Amino acid sequence: MNKPYDPNIIHHQQPASPPPVVAPHSDNLDAVDEHISRHLGKVENVFHEIVSTTVHIDVHIVPATASRPWISLVTSGMSDIPMSAPERAEDYRFSELMIRLPAGWKLDQVDLEQEENYWPIRTLKFLARFPHEYQTWLSYGHTIPNGNPPSPLAPDVPFTGVILAPPGVGGTSFATLHLKDGTPVHFWSLVPLHPSEMEFKLAHGSDALFDLLEKAGHDDLVNPARKPVA
Repeated sequence: MNKPYDPNIIHHQQPASPPPVVAPHSDNLDAVDEHISRHLGKVENVFHEIVSTTVHIDVHIVPATASRPWISLVTSGMSDIPMSAPERAEDYRFSELMIRLPAGWKLDQVDLEQEENYWPIRTLKFLARFPHEYQTWLSYGHTIPNGNPPSPLAPDVPFTGVILAPPGVGGTSFATLHLKDGTPVHFWSLVPLHPSEMEFKLAHGSDALFDLLEKAGHDDLVNPARKPVA
């Protein structure tokens, strides 16, 4: 794949005013839902937002099956408006995010009241709004720490940030959706990182970190017990 410009540090500006409340629907919801179903499996449920700011973010759930023993969570709404991508990366102004979870991840309403279960959804929704509220962009190899200084994504979770990687499932046909007007929407998978891996990426770049993860047998499937590779 052609990788967009991959800086080590993402600069962003604080919002000048509170983010606006927007209509409770996504312009691209149907197109994204159809794209997910075609490449990842039938969408069983959608977590719809009741009140949305800046963009309306829904999370589509593709359950685990015998042939796909993982759960896929995919956003829609992030691509409703363009990100502030730099020159040389204009084709990467529109994106959606996903995360793959083990088949046994608890996603019932009661279970999601526990942060140990909810953090993947919270992280997806936060990052889907992040580039629009902070006048920046997200793409291949970008790392985003959980706060400053970085803190665990949830209690008893060893990861303090994420890196954006090409989806580990669905192939290249899933990685990019072309809307009816030809606009490309790129899908990126969130890979949670240990603090030492975040530091390694800043020092050596995203490709070097992806190489270490691959050599250790890891892909974009979340494994809370995964040991750091750097």
